[in-house]
Amino acid sequence: PGQTQSVGSPYSVTFIAKDNRGGLDAETIDITVLNANNPPRIASFSPQTLEMPFIKGTNLVFQVTVEDLDNESPAYTWLLFEGPGDDSGELVSTSQSYTMNTSNRDHATYVVQIRVTDGQDADTLRWYIDLITSVDLASFSGNFEGFDGVHISWSTSRETDNTGFDVSRSTSENGTYEKVTSKLIPSSDKGEYSFVDNSAKAGGTYYYRLEDVNINGVRTEHGPISIKITAPEKFELSQNYPNPFNPETKIRYQLPSASLVQIRIFDVLGREVKTLINQDVEAGYHIETWNALNNDGVRVSSGVYYYYIRAGEFKITKKMLLMK
Repeated sequence: PGQTQSVGSPYSVTFIAKDNRGGLDAETIDITVLNANNPPRIASFSPQTLEMPFIKGTNLVFQVTVEDLDNESPAYTWLLFEGPGDDSGELVSTSQSYTMNTSNRDHATYVVQIRVTDGQDADTLRWYIDLITSVDLASFSGNFEGFDGVHISWSTSRETDNTGFDVSRSTSENGTYEKVTSKLIPSSDKGEYSFVDNSAKAGGTYYYRLEDVNINGVRTEHGPISIKITAPEKFELSQNYPNPFNPETKIRYQLPSASLVQIRIFDVLGREVKTLINQDVEAGYHIETWNALNNDGVRVSSGVYYYYIRAGEFKITKKMLLMK
C-alpha cells in the first residue's frame, strides 16, 4: 500500500495467517499492474489519400478527428519533413488542422506528420506529398538567325493546370532577367512552342529563361540557356521584301560595326521622296519599313523607286516597285 508500481510488471504478494496456538498458513498471489489510461485514437482524417501528387501553389488542408474514451483533451503536434530521409522536422501547427502553403516550397517530396497525445499515450499518422510543377520540359533551346532574330523553342512532356509561358532575358547568367514577351504565350495541347526575340543586339551573349504560370499564379523557372549574337562580317543591303509591294515593304541591311546610317528613297527622276533613317546605328542586323509615304506624309503614286544606303564608306543603290 502507498507504493506506485511500473505498468505491465508482475508482482508477488504473500498473505500470512496464524492463530494464537502457533498455527500458520501462507498464500502467494501474482499480480500484474495494468494501465488504466485509454489512449487517444485518430478516428478520421483528411485528405483520405496518404500518398499523392500536388501542383505547386495549391493550399493543402490536413485535419484529424480524435477519439479518447477518457474524454481527455489531446495535444496536437504537426511536423513537416523535407523528404522521407529528414529526421528533424519543422513544427508547423499545434491545432487540430494544418494548412500547407506550397507556393514557397521547392519541387520535392514532403512528409506531413500529426501526433496526438494525452500526455501518456499517443497516436501518429503521416502523409507523403509529391509536390510537382505544372510543367515538365522535354526540350528548351534557341539559336540566332540574323535578320530573323533569336528563335527560342521548347516542348513539354507534361502539363497540368498550366496557363502559359513567359520568356525573359539577361546579359549575364546570374543577372537581372527582363521579360521579352509582351503577353503570356498560352498553353497548347500539342506541347510545342516557339518565340522570336528581335530586340537582341549583336556582339554579345544573352541568357534566356522560361517561366510557366499555373492556375494558382505560381511561376516556375526553367533554364537559362545561352545564345551568342554574332555581328555580321561585312556591310550588306538586301533586296526589299516584298517586291513589288503594296502598301509597305521592308529594307534589310547589316553592319559589322557601328556607323552613321542614311537610307533615302528616290523616284525615277532622281528626286528625293523619303529619308527613312539618318542616325548612328549599332552593329548588327537591321530592318527599316517604308509605307509608301513621302517626307510630307503623302502617299506616293505607283511606279519604280530607288533606295540608297550609306554607312561609313559603304554605299549602294537598289530598285523597287510600288504597285497599286
